[in-house]
Amino acid sequence: MGNYRSLRRTFVAGAILAVGLVWQVGLAQKAADDAKTGMATSETLGGHERFLTHLSTDKPLYRPGETLYVRGAILHHSTRKPLPQSGQVSALVEIKGPKGDTVASGFTGSQDSVLGYSWAIPAEQPGGEYTIKVTYPNPGHPPAERKFDIRAYRAPRLKSQIEFLRDGYGPGDQVMATLEVERAEGGVPADAKVTVIARVDGEEVYRGRTRLNEYGNCEARFPLPEEISRGEGTLAMVIEDGGIVETASKTIPILLQTVDLSMYPEGGELVAGLPNRVYFEAFTPAKKPADLAGIVVDADGREVARFNSEHEGRGRFEFTPEKDQSYSLKIVEPAGIDTLFSLPEVRAEGVVIRAEKDVYQAGEPVTFRLIGQPYQKGLKVTLSKREAEVGAGLSNFMRDEPGLPTVRYDLYSFFG
Repeated sequence: MGNYRSLRRTFVAGAILAVGLVWQVGLAQKAADDAKTGMATSETLGGHERFLTHLSTDKPLYRPGETLYVRGAILHHSTRKPLPQSGQVSALVEIKGPKGDTVASGFTGSQDSVLGYSWAIPAEQPGGEYTIKVTYPNPGHPPAERKFDIRAYRAPRLKSQIEFLRDGYGPGDQVMATLEVERAEGGVPADAKVTVIARVDGEEVYRGRTRLNEYGNCEARFPLPEEISRGEGTLAMVIEDGGIVETASKTIPILLQTVDLSMYPEGGELVAGLPNRVYFEAFTPAKKPADLAGIVVDADGREVARFNSEHEGRGRFEFTPEKDQSYSLKIVEPAGIDTLFSLPEVRAEGVVIRAEKDVYQAGEPVTFRLIGQPYQKGLKVTLSKREAEVGAGLSNFMRDEPGLPTVRYDLYSFFG
């Protein structure tokens, strides 16, 4: 039996959150094989004493003619300590345009472990999504990036926000969206008229009217066409507040043919005959979260489990795979995605790792369960934060009840 690894993820309040812990389970006598598992090392990530740059801007959206202000806090990757006074650095700051071309650049030095940079945006600068890129030619710290937008706009008289109830829709799906509006000077435009207009692939597919309630909210529901070619959808909601007419708009998240779907067995691999918990996350080709639902099927097309995302395209499901069988995820919602997404190969032997809780508080012992197939002794268990090991020990399985094909081991308070 070899070594098994996985990025642990936790399920909290409907969301999957990366905990930054890597679990490894393997036989103690094979501990020397750890270097062959392909885990990230301090060297591949930039060294033991690397410093990371956390970039921020004074606002996310700028107009041509305004000034962009950038701040970069440089902190140690593990301790979060700032650079020592004797180790202040010089950095190259580049502003990349929507096409990836460099539109501005310059060097800046850190002071008290903080970088500062400003760029006067030319009045003729075209709109779009821009990227700030910071690199360190001399000390070699890891680079950092942050995106911001440039748009030509006027200050609105009404503050409005459209939210879709799902992160993805397919052909024929019912779209549901809410609108929240308030006046810039304060107050709510209650009973204001709202015209709802939906366009898909350049054609108007829905037009309707509604009104804001006493809280400045309303909702819109409409079906998407059964056939969609390009998937370019826009929802516009025109608000009439007395003599003020303004439009709130947002892209409809239409999913066609495929999504980017990643799957993470909790113990790193699927093991036959054992209950396996699998986490997943889905994104659109534009790298936006994609809400979906579907079923897990075997090689013969039989359904063995169901799944659905809980928050921003993330979720988890559980099933017990069989030996010499293969499994795939089939998406049912949104409609129109025919691709089957293959799960990792099922191993005949191995170890499944399961956390006893979804979240652990600071200072609380980390507890989890190991389920092994077949019975083995002398397991080495290690707990790591990023690439740094924070705890390790040797443990043995305890046999389960007679007749069950698995061996279980409960680790109640191994690490604090």
